[in-house]
Amino acid sequence: MKKILFFICLFVIKQSNSQTFSLTSPQSFTIGCSSKSVCNVYVMPIPTSTSTVFNYSLAGPSPSSSIVSGTITPQTALIFNAPGTYSLKLNSGTITINQIQFSILQHTLGPSIGAITPKQLLDCYTPSVSISGVSESPTTSVAWLSSQGTGTFSNPIQINSNTTAPNNTLTGTYTLVITDLDNLCKSTSVIPIYQDIATPTITIPSIFNCPNPTITLNASAIASNTIIQYFWSSPLNAIISGSNTASLTTNTGGSYSLTVKDVINGCKSTAQVSVSSCTGLMESRNLEPIRVSPNPSNGKFQISNIVVQANSVIEVYNSLGSLISVKQITNREELLDLQQEVEGFYYLTYKVNNKTIQNLKLLKN
Repeated sequence: MKKILFFICLFVIKQSNSQTFSLTSPQSFTIGCSSKSVCNVYVMPIPTSTSTVFNYSLAGPSPSSSIVSGTITPQTALIFNAPGTYSLKLNSGTITINQIQFSILQHTLGPSIGAITPKQLLDCYTPSVSISGVSESPTTSVAWLSSQGTGTFSNPIQINSNTTAPNNTLTGTYTLVITDLDNLCKSTSVIPIYQDIATPTITIPSIFNCPNPTITLNASAIASNTIIQYFWSSPLNAIISGSNTASLTTNTGGSYSLTVKDVINGCKSTAQVSVSSCTGLMESRNLEPIRVSPNPSNGKFQISNIVVQANSVIEVYNSLGSLISVKQITNREELLDLQQEVEGFYYLTYKVNNKTIQNLKLLKN
């Protein structure tokens, strides 16, 4: 849309007796919006110090328009609220000095309006967004109104997810207001910003008793979206399976943590679980714990303080739970060589008569 600007705001009317008049309009003879919805036109003799009294009569753009008349003074303004062609007659007494036709234009179109909105749905991946109002029209001002507060906000506006009401799907509505500073006409656009920041709900007992060598910690979770992930953290010496499922099997007592993530919105919840010592572990037996050093190591681990008994073995499992080594115990100190294995965590189980006595977590780096 092209805007028409009128820079001619002065007409000079001259007649044969050298009397000159000026016809001026601060608004360039154009009706706009707001305080510019009426147009003032001033008619003045030049010079203004003349002692002659001049009168005027003004006829509107249609035959039915009423004729306005009066005396020309420095304070007199002809006020127009409708566009059209008007006829102005200037008189001195009964003598018509001059007559002129002029037009009052109307420009009440609002400016062009647009908004740069990178994202209309906020989540835990993107908890805030900055949106900007733009216009191709020259000489404009930009402001924002929010359903969340009073007053106006500058451009651009920063919008944050509503964490005090995480289950609300609408963060708020934001009204863009662009004002043409020439005609004071406005254009508006309403932009809703939504949110998906609900965290998963985890259901799991906070305490588990472990009367057997192993126990399974069963949890359930509900999220606003269908794709969820599970992440368990466990004590260092625990041998576990199912670390990325809702059910974790372990053979070690201690503190466990379950984090559930909604993959779609990125929101997480965490639950803490305490497990009592499982029967068959070292703490339930009157045996001194074996020691491993160094740990971490480059693959060579020295195992010491072993109580040598019949049918005692050391088993080693990789991080996937696969058995990779079985070593019969014949000495109080044994060397465990994992140099040929890949770097990562390994799990050592000390068994006597096929019963688990102790579990240790090893790290090869």
